[in-house]
Amino acid sequence: MAEALAAVALAGNVLQFFQTATGFALSAGKMCRSQLAGEASEDLKELRTITTDLQALLQKLRPPGAPTPDHRMGLTTLSQDCAEMVQTLLTQLDKIGLNGQGRVDLVLAEFRATWHSEAIRGLETRIARFREQLALQLVFTVK
Repeated sequence: MAEALAAVALAGNVLQFFQTATGFALSAGKMCRSQLAGEASEDLKELRTITTDLQALLQKLRPPGAPTPDHRMGLTTLSQDCAEMVQTLLTQLDKIGLNGQGRVDLVLAEFRATWHSEAIRGLETRIARFREQLALQLVFTVK
């Protein structure tokens, strides 16, 4: 009886492995075809560009060494926290390695992008909330 259950469990594991491998192979093939056409990973490259631009803007919001007036303290704190999130997102995007040229590099980039997609989406959402709050703070600082 135990051998029959072990055989069923082993068959289930093998089937699950092949199902996962097939899904990844299809995804990697799609990535290679679209990358060769110049369409793939544009979202991540665009996200990197936007995030890098935001990082430069945040550096302008933080005073280099001058004391911060009380009415700008919230803005400075928000910009520092947002800058940390931006740096974390850029680190995640660096782990993916979007600059590969060969097919193997593209397949590995697709795997890494899939692996880190949830973390990237989470960071992107958090940064969007920071941006909204920074915009609100800027409006009240200008008044």
